[in-house]
Amino acid sequence: MPVNMNEYANWLNGIAKRYRHSQIKAAISVNTEMLKFYWSLGADIVRLEKDQPWGSKFMQRLSSDLKVSMPDATCFSRTNLKYIRRFYLLYRPSEIGQQVADQLEHRTETAEIVQQAAEQLPLSEFTETYPNVSGLIFSVPWGHHMVIIDKFGLCFRTVYSSRFQVTIAHY
Repeated sequence: MPVNMNEYANWLNGIAKRYRHSQIKAAISVNTEMLKFYWSLGADIVRLEKDQPWGSKFMQRLSSDLKVSMPDATCFSRTNLKYIRRFYLLYRPSEIGQQVADQLEHRTETAEIVQQAAEQLPLSEFTETYPNVSGLIFSVPWGHHMVIIDKFGLCFRTVYSSRFQVTIAHY
């Protein structure tokens, strides 16, 4: 039985659409995983940087060591490592402003929310505790985060609670 050319053309178009859709899903998945990696690397940098003496050129040394360790990776320039550090600092749930805490209804869970937000969370706990927030943060392309960091620096802090998904507070 001969193949209907219209059906065949439609079938080919469907394959092309499914392929492009799969490519997009794969790119989003890769972006999400890289952003999670950057967030956790930023946490490591912040933690290790505290113990480095002033002028130790920690970021420069880290960049060089990572490039030697993973020569095919292009994301370990000193500039990008600084962005990664600032990315973590911008979105980490380590502080909750007193004015935001005051805005929450005074119930027993408020103390728990403030306590939880006051602790630095590992990536797995961050994504479990704030699934909507982490889903949003980790779905935005890295280049857009760099623009946000460049435009606003750390003068804006992200604040989390169970009642407010994301609130940007100006400091």
